[in-house]
Formats: sequence, structure tokens, C-alpha cells
Amino acid sequence: EKQVVPQPPQQKHPVRAIARSKQRLLDTLNEISPNASEEYADFLTVTEAAVLDLSDEELENLCSGCDACVSCLGHNMTFQG
Repeated sequence: EKQVVPQPPQQKHPVRAIARSKQRLLDTLNEISPNASEEYADFLTVTEAAVLDLSDEELENLCSGCDACVSCLGHNMTFQG
């Protein structure tokens, strides 16, 4: 997520993100680049939800009209495991 989400808005491409915590996602963006969440506000739409809790129809609606879909689900790469 830290590597994927900032790239399209930097190039002024619209992004729809699904995050368990909208605030945590925005905080992460601001850690990468101060004020990023404000700079990207016109290009970034965040839906706060757990992907596995969304119905197929909800997920399909969120992805409708998108040119690409990228999943950042998975294991965090840390020394703690």
C-alpha cells in the first residue's frame, strides 16, 4: 500500500482505495510525503471497509469503471514475521 497508492495520484490519475482504516491510510500517505492526503484529495477516494466483508456486488460496484485493480492484501514484511 505504501508503494502503490501514492503513484497514480502523483500523476493525477484517480484512485479508489478500500482500507480497513481510512485515517491510517491517510496517515501513511502523509508519512511518505507531508500533506500528501491533502494534495491527493481530488484524485483519491477511500472506502473504509474490510474487503472480505464486502459482498460481490459491492466489490463489483467499487471496481466498476476502473482500468486496473491492485490488491495489497498479504503479509507485512517485517523481522517480527
